[in-house]
Amino acid sequence: MSQLGDIHTLPPEDRPDADVKLERPWLLLHTPRMETPNWAFAYGTTQPTETDLGAAPLRLTWTRSRSRRLESSRFYPARLRTPAPGEAGTRVGRADGAETRIRAAFRDALGIGQGRGRRTAPGEPERGRIVRLTRDVEIGLDGARFAVLVTQDEYARVRRYQQLIPVYDSGQVEPQEGEIESSAAWVRSLPGSMRTAILAVPGLFTGSERRLPFSPGQIAGLTSVTVDAETLRRVDDALVAHFGLLSTTAC
Repeated sequence: MSQLGDIHTLPPEDRPDADVKLERPWLLLHTPRMETPNWAFAYGTTQPTETDLGAAPLRLTWTRSRSRRLESSRFYPARLRTPAPGEAGTRVGRADGAETRIRAAFRDALGIGQGRGRRTAPGEPERGRIVRLTRDVEIGLDGARFAVLVTQDEYARVRRYQQLIPVYDSGQVEPQEGEIESSAAWVRSLPGSMRTAILAVPGLFTGSERRLPFSPGQIAGLTSVTVDAETLRRVDDALVAHFGLLSTTAC
């Protein structure tokens, strides 16, 4: 069974902004359980790709499984792939002894403990903002029209990649393990007649905005709605529990 710190190569994605490098190293950011629906991997590169746009790299030395050759890569939890277990590719190596650093980098990318972001302008994203998803993504997520943005706030405003948690209408789906429900005022501010929202924390994924020049993305636009502080605190707790991100200082 794969575990936190393993390095995989992943199969090609069927999405407009898919990575084209098939041998790219992807770092597994948590230890999945048998029932974990999606695994979270961080983008790896030898280039300062995301650093140029504000994302902090996690520099790791890792060992290839077959040759025992040492490799050095920058990994970016700001850019995730979250495939189902059957699409998690091939384990090609491991970064031993880096577990604490990996957890810390993942927590930082998700903005855990940061709370709601600071809105600098009506049209600018911040942590806790609700975004509208494109129709294709809505279909792929079985009806999730919205998502809550949980990206670390400073990087969220760069508007390249965003960490997103799907939002479902409890009148249409039943909550699953690891998901949380909210009937706070923000829910009724969303377009439509939703009364109680289900925030599908285990469905965390990375998306980008359609209008940006990088490539067509999964975010159709920002709404004016922001999740309340208490709901976002519960989201943080659920992320920590699901991905095993309890900090060593909290133990």
